[in-house]
Amino acid sequence: MHLGNGAITPECAVLTGAVAVAGIGAAFAALRRGRGVSVDPNRIAAAGALGCAVFAAQMFNVQVLPFASAHLVGGVLAAW
Repeated sequence: MHLGNGAITPECAVLTGAVAVAGIGAAFAALRRGRGVSVDPNRIAAAGALGCAVFAAQMFNVQVLPFASAHLVGGVLAAW
């Protein structure tokens, strides 16, 4: 993210970190109970390759104004 120093307070970081840990824990618990979706290993490999391609494409910035630039929003493309 492109944020200035101090934009995220320590309290905010701790809170969002705790929420992330809870979400990951819930996902692992669901997989352990067998509620997870079985995924073809080829789809996992394709998702990894797509993630790498999107990450590389995001490295290229396009100047839109004299002092502003934009880059590809790859998460949207990968989710689609």
